[in-house]
Amino acid sequence: MTPKEAARHLTKESQSADNDKDSDSDNVKEESEKVKDPAAAIKKLEKKINRLGQVSLGAIDDYKELKERYDYLESEQEDLYKAKESIEEVIADLEEKMSVLFHETYQEVNEQFKDIFTRLFMGGELV
Repeated sequence: MTPKEAARHLTKESQSADNDKDSDSDNVKEESEKVKDPAAAIKKLEKKINRLGQVSLGAIDDYKELKERYDYLESEQEDLYKAKESIEEVIADLEEKMSVLFHETYQEVNEQFKDIFTRLFMGGELV
């Protein structure tokens, strides 16, 4: 490979690599356009790649697993919120029915008590 071909290759590689790192890619583009010594440029790029650290090849699989777990837990949370609302509605309905039944029963007991009181005290009235 001639130095010009190496420089062109480096330019193409530097343009496709590090898209997320704008400042690094800009530096690489500038450096690759000025390349006079391709071997030195390659070493410099290798150093930059090494500074990025190791890439976890399992990161994509880990992400997929975590995303599935997250989606599952999110749907479970939504189900729990719906169940809570349903339970609160049932509780409110029961409280209303209990209140009505309590007042009806209280009125019946009151009427019966008045009747028994009148019998016990021979015509006396409750005040």
